[in-house]
Amino acid sequence: MLYLWFSPKVKTLLAEGINRPRKGHDAGDHPPITPMRAASEAELGSDGWRLFEYITRHFIATISADCKYLQTTIACSVATERFTCIGKTVISPGFTEVMPWQSIPLEESLPICDRGDLFPVSEVKLLEKQTCPPDYLTEAELITLMEKHGIGREMVLSSGTFSLRGWKGSFFR
Repeated sequence: MLYLWFSPKVKTLLAEGINRPRKGHDAGDHPPITPMRAASEAELGSDGWRLFEYITRHFIATISADCKYLQTTIACSVATERFTCIGKTVISPGFTEVMPWQSIPLEESLPICDRGDLFPVSEVKLLEKQTCPPDYLTEAELITLMEKHGIGREMVLSSGTFSLRGWKGSFFR
């Protein structure tokens, strides 16, 4: 059961104190979705359970400590070319303990080295690649950008962006 897995984490949060939000604002539209009691998959069904688990994980993450990591940059020169590589090593996982999909991937860590270390060049390749256009914005990303730039009317923002379809730019006059 989910709540059994989270029980030690929640007890630690209650003992050490919750991490209060430092950014954001109350838009006044509705309170955040908050889990109110323990539940089981048998009680909620498969889809309901997945939703409940996500809401619970997200809520616990919002009051958990920040994820702390050390960012390292390695710069090196090969002949006349300069290369840099940036990696991250987790110091304290914080909220990513309950939202592991938000954690820093292990492949982002770099080997330990000191300034002035020499490394042999084992292979040289020239790769030609092409960038791709960015993905479409999600509804949440669009609303966030609209709020940030003061675009739109409160009525439209509260009812969702689905009402924007077919307006063909008249909304942005």
